[in-house]
Amino acid sequence: MLKTLRWRRWYINVYVIVGALLALHLDAGATLDIPRLVFVLVAVCVLSSANYALNEALDAQADAHHPEKKNRSIPMGAVNRSAIVLVAVILYLVGAAMIVLTQAYLLVLAYSCLLLSGLAYNIPPIRLKDVAYADFILEAVNSPIRLLIGWFTVSTSVFPASIFVAVWAFTIFLMAAKHFAEIRFIGDYERAVLYRKSFRFYDERNLLLAMVGAVSAFMFMLGVLVVRYEKNLIISMPLFIVFIVWLFVIAYQKQSFIQNPERVLSNKYFLLFLILLIGIVIGLGLYPRNIVNF
Repeated sequence: MLKTLRWRRWYINVYVIVGALLALHLDAGATLDIPRLVFVLVAVCVLSSANYALNEALDAQADAHHPEKKNRSIPMGAVNRSAIVLVAVILYLVGAAMIVLTQAYLLVLAYSCLLLSGLAYNIPPIRLKDVAYADFILEAVNSPIRLLIGWFTVSTSVFPASIFVAVWAFTIFLMAAKHFAEIRFIGDYERAVLYRKSFRFYDERNLLLAMVGAVSAFMFMLGVLVVRYEKNLIISMPLFIVFIVWLFVIAYQKQSFIQNPERVLSNKYFLLFLILLIGIVIGLGLYPRNIVNF
């Protein structure tokens, strides 16, 4: 039962904390209330587990055709699917009630977008998970929405559109890379289509094109952010390029962690590089003066 809630993937909700920190850095009127931020973070984690549980319940038959996901709790018969759906509904209600208690209109609106995104992704007849390109584009929007939730937890000002688009574009790249790696991992086209209906419209070429398009949009918006907010970040651009190229290399690996992000811990060199990149970006962002100008 706990595995279906995928609590180990709660780390993705760090975007909520990042959104709050961005607000504190960019909005002079933002105020940090740590108990409130923790409360909202817990609510987002509850919603994430609800989405994961619903996803696993509705994907049970399809997961049986995946080399690894066939070993999940429901395809193996270890957990009753109806029970998982009930748990998901309860978690949806709990998470929504927690956010309503904050009495913050913009925060409730952002949280509602995250909730509706999960429902539209999973539930028929909409079920955008089965629609080519819409599947990973919709899934990717959840990351900037989490930023919005963190931002509106500490601020009521307008969230910068450039940050939203940049994070969305980068996550689209990651989701397309995940599909690319999954198709290569499964190998058999017919089996891949049985696992996910949208895969009938994909091949390595068009997914690579999607990855290139998304990462191009990300780098462009990153340039906009550098000019608009932190000119010092231009120094980190070579590291971002290495980071992107490295992700392309990893996507070609059949056992890559892009399919299962928890495996990133097994790639210690990439993890160390990522920590270095994040540290440099934070350091350059906090440096009080412009090291470069243009």
